[in-house]
Amino acid sequence: MNNYVILYKVVMAVIIFLGASCSLSAKQMTMTTSKPGYVSIAMRGSGTAIIDWGDGAVSETITLSSTDASRHSHSYTDTNVRTITITGDNITYLDCSHNQLTALDIRKNLALIELLCSNNRLTALDVSKNTALAILRCFSNRLTILDVSSNTALTVLRCHSNQLTALDVRRNAGLEILWCYSNRLKSLDVSSNTALKVLWCCFNQLTSLDISKNTLLTELWTRANQLTILDVSKNVALTHLWCYYNQLTSLDVTNNPALIDLVCFNNHLTALDLRNNTALTNLYCYNNQLTSLDVSNNSALTMLFCFNNQLTVLDLSQNTELRRLDIQSNQLSAAALNVMFSTLSSPAGVANIKNNPGTGISDQSIANNNGWTVNTIFYPYPYILDSDL
Repeated sequence: MNNYVILYKVVMAVIIFLGASCSLSAKQMTMTTSKPGYVSIAMRGSGTAIIDWGDGAVSETITLSSTDASRHSHSYTDTNVRTITITGDNITYLDCSHNQLTALDIRKNLALIELLCSNNRLTALDVSKNTALAILRCFSNRLTILDVSSNTALTVLRCHSNQLTALDVRRNAGLEILWCYSNRLKSLDVSSNTALKVLWCCFNQLTSLDISKNTLLTELWTRANQLTILDVSKNVALTHLWCYYNQLTSLDVTNNPALIDLVCFNNHLTALDLRNNTALTNLYCYNNQLTSLDVSNNSALTMLFCFNNQLTVLDLSQNTELRRLDIQSNQLSAAALNVMFSTLSSPAGVANIKNNPGTGISDQSIANNNGWTVNTIFYPYPYILDSDL
């Protein structure tokens, strides 16, 4: 009888051990790196987490906070490939960015809500099991495929600066922010993303983009694609439109009264109607084929760069907030420039009038008397910096 009791206890102990092992394994995340020096990880959640740094060092046990992410670092003295293992009861936030990771396995952490794994060397990322994921920032890696079809809770997706050739976000109906620029996308369907507010899809190979269903959109950045048409008539909430370096021959912004920034240079525009854009502050429309430009309704305008067009006249009498003006390489005569100078009213402004027919014989003192500095010799083109946007 005693033997049966002993056998029973042994069997039960094994079952408990195996169950605990399976449970422990089910909570683990792993990441692979050979980065020398410091590796840093931040987490948030509840319960405890254990970090095994993969080099034989003593594991760290951490009490997680549900509100404040705690950051933990470890230093390596070599470049050996090592696997870091994180075991936690309920890790909802993980930041493992900037660690030169070549692999990341989060499939067993079903509680994960926010993942930041940017600026690594990942070539693959499986988030199919992380259905609670709401924020995913996996930019600046080497991803060629990203499947987010199971992540229906996503509100923020930043997957830019990878090598993606396709991106299917049709099942991410709650998506509000999508940054997918600097990839190799030839098409992008956002018709199901009716909650979308910010879309940055520049530096791809898009030939068309339908945003008619994205009526909440406030920011749209389509720079450096191959768009010939861009219809923003349904996007009445749009405040920032950056569509430069495309092949647009027309652009209708009459239904965008909230527009603050319009950056449409380096296209093939022959006309631009800004009468309804009374909130417009910054206008970059240079390197187009504009023969006229009416900014009389844009009294909030502070920056106007319209050089390299075919303008023969420019009335700035209503633009009392204007501070920077570049109208070089247009077709303004001396008389037209003098009239324009007389309409300048804001103090401490700077204007560039180089390479107009009337540049050398215009009366710049008219502008000077209004507090403006006029440049007529070489003046660097004010190409807009992406960091300024």
